[in-house]
Amino acid sequence: MKKSNFRAKQGNKVPRAKRAGSNFRAKQGNKVPRAKRAGSNFRAKQGNKVPRAKRAGSYFEKLVKEGIGLVPEKFLAMLENVAIVIENEPTAEQKRELKLRKDDFLLGLYEGVPQNKRGPNYGMVLPDKITIFKKPIVSYAESDEEMRQIVKNTVWHEIAHHFGSSEESVCAAEIKRRKK
Repeated sequence: MKKSNFRAKQGNKVPRAKRAGSNFRAKQGNKVPRAKRAGSNFRAKQGNKVPRAKRAGSYFEKLVKEGIGLVPEKFLAMLENVAIVIENEPTAEQKRELKLRKDDFLLGLYEGVPQNKRGPNYGMVLPDKITIFKKPIVSYAESDEEMRQIVKNTVWHEIAHHFGSSEESVCAAEIKRRKK
């Protein structure tokens, strides 16, 4: 008999014949159509409604560019020596430095010297880096519109750190902005 790659939590009602040879990974209670269960590379996450095509790299890049484009011009003009990049997920080193637990997720990260901390002799340095993490955003978003909002908010959040805002002040500003 062919070895199965099926990994599921207790309670999944997929018949044994359908599990053999499948790369299906599921969570308890997941209702996946029969055609998707048998012998496919389908990876399901309960509640994830973002179509596969919309999770592609070029689409995600477009969302990040949109998010940058929505930042007010006066702030974009003040961005200095910063690169905005997309990575699939944080590195082990980044997770370790931030003391993230296994169940924590990180949507974006600013690494560098904030503008308000730069002295008069600041120069001749590599650019600061804003990283937007694709995999956590895609897995968290339940729709295309929610993914667009998360990307936009993450870009704004990390740009605020570039200008020197603390995590607490950025979160307070986000709450205030959402109430409008």
